[in-house]
This record gives sequence, C-alpha cells and structure tokens, in this order.
Amino acid sequence: TKQNVYRVWSSQMIKKAIIIGAGESLNDSVLDDLLSYNDEKIAIFSTDRTLKHVLDMGFTPDKYQMFTCITEDLIRPIDKFDFLTYFFDNDIVKKYSNDITLFTSHVFSRIKEIEEIGFKKRFDFIRHGKKGRILSNIPTINNCGNNVMGLMGFARIYEIPYISTIGFDMDKTGSWKNLQNDHEYQLTKKKLFQDYLDYGYPIYNLTTKGLIHGKGVITTTLKEFMKL
Repeated sequence: TKQNVYRVWSSQMIKKAIIIGAGESLNDSVLDDLLSYNDEKIAIFSTDRTLKHVLDMGFTPDKYQMFTCITEDLIRPIDKFDFLTYFFDNDIVKKYSNDITLFTSHVFSRIKEIEEIGFKKRFDFIRHGKKGRILSNIPTINNCGNNVMGLMGFARIYEIPYISTIGFDMDKTGSWKNLQNDHEYQLTKKKLFQDYLDYGYPIYNLTTKGLIHGKGVITTTLKEFMKL
C-alpha cells in the first residue's frame, strides 16, 4: 500500500519521534537538554512555524532525521501576510531543506515556491475533510486543524513506537488563545484518545504546561522518555 511506501522510505528504523510545536513550553529548557541526545534513532518532527528556530538551535539533518509539514497555503486571509516566505525563505532553511522531508497536504498549492526554496524530499497527503488538489493512493491524515497532529499522523504511519511533543500546548500563548472550549481543541483531544485505542500506545508530553494532558497522553520528562 501507499502507506507502506511511506514507512519503508525511512532510511533507518526510528525508535523515538520528538514533535516540536510553537506553544509557550517551547521556551523551556527541554530543547537545550535534547541536544545532548545525538542518536540516529531519534527523529525531529518540526512544525512549519518552528523549523527555523529548531535549525538555529543546532537540530540539523546531518545529526537527526528531520521532517516538517505544511497543511495549507500559509497566506493569512485578513491581510494576505505570506507565512510561507516568513517560515521558509531564509538562509538556514535553504541550507538544509534538501535533506529535510516535507509533507504537504492536498490543500497546499504553492509547490513551485517550496521547490525553489530547496525541498526535494516531498510527500503529499490528503487533509481529512478539506477540498484541494486531486490526488490518489496517498494517506489521509486527520490533523484536527493543527500542524502537530499532522506530523503525529506521519509518525504513526512510520510506526514509531515512542512519540513525544514539546510546545504542543493549545492554551494562552503567542500562538493560541484559550482553546479549552474550542472545537479544534476538542477534536484534538478526542483524536489523541482514539489513536491510543487504535494503536495501543500513547504519546508523551515532555512539559507540564498547556492543555494536552490526560487520556492517551503521558506527561513525563525528557530524561524519562529517553529511557524508554
């Protein structure tokens, strides 16, 4: 199946995935501590918003397998601000883009622009419940409206046994308003628990901040996670 193609593509067996979102807990010392773990079986899954920051810190594809994800065209409707340029059109992303795997949803149409930035290893996916480019025989990912869940979907496809998050807060931060009663937040919590039931193993939140705790999620430390 196409999902098996995605799974086999990985150059080596990945044991642990670290998914890095843009919430307030990203500012904790977890990323600094993570740099001390240079293991070929650790993969870094960075959202579009955090990729430059992650590369600047020293997480580069010569040390880790690296993945990022774009779920939409990244143009803010209210003022047409171009987040694609803001996130990716810079020296450090261009330097490493050729060695970073990029997942793009069928809603994303700016293929030529992302290729010009240098991304060569690109895979499409269907974003659940959305209209976009006509594609077939590729995975459908329910990202619940956020980039971290999109990356988590691929970590599940790769059958990575231990999946953790940093900066996946969905609370009052620079990226989010209070989403506790928000539809996207409720979808995310429901999907995390359903994935736990479907796959038989949870995800691990490496910080105590935010709202992503409870059913299907184990809150722990980086040190304990790395012992798994």
